Amino acid sequence: MQNVVLMGRIACDGLIPDVSIDHCERSLSDLMDGDLLTKNLKLFRRLSRRE
Repeated sequence: MQNVVLMGRIACDGLIPDVSIDHCERSLSDLMDGDLLTKNLKLFRRLSRRE
């Protein structure tokens, strides 16, 4: 989950040009599924101010 926290802050602050919040969410769904994905997306969206 530490990586998701970092990704959320980077996405929120726009620190990497051309890497959007949607791109990060798609990447997470490529790496995990089920309850783990749900929990990590919730955390990511909270930190990226999308939820």
